[in-house]
Amino acid sequence: NWSSNRLQGARQLSKYDTHCFLIKSLKDVMLMHEYGFSACSTVSENVIISEAQYEKIAQRSNNNILVFFDNDLAGVKGANKYKKKYDLRCIFIKRKYAKDISDLYKKVSSKVFWEIVEEIHSIIKDYSIRSTKHFYIF
Repeated sequence: NWSSNRLQGARQLSKYDTHCFLIKSLKDVMLMHEYGFSACSTVSENVIISEAQYEKIAQRSNNNILVFFDNDLAGVKGANKYKKKYDLRCIFIKRKYAKDISDLYKKVSSKVFWEIVEEIHSIIKDYSIRSTKHFYIF
């Protein structure tokens, strides 16, 4: 019964941030918030946010929006739609590690996850990064 135009976690976004991740699920949004990242979730990877939603997030995130969907067929197709429509950077966890960020969190130690957090910070800041140990970026 959740409207397809709703963004989970959007109300928790601060008014001014350096970035925002569009993620697939609320559990991933909560994990990202726990580690200091701004994120919100679409109802599905097949749902594209409206122009008005995009503008609102862009204003709050210094125009630094990254699509961080699951590394599966639906996630890759959905990310490509965002890449085409809004020219956003897309980030995927390498398949040998996990499908999504909450699965990766469960699989690794806290020390390793803090290294992953640092990788994500690097990706946010440096637009030229195309790959890291755990991620692909396009």
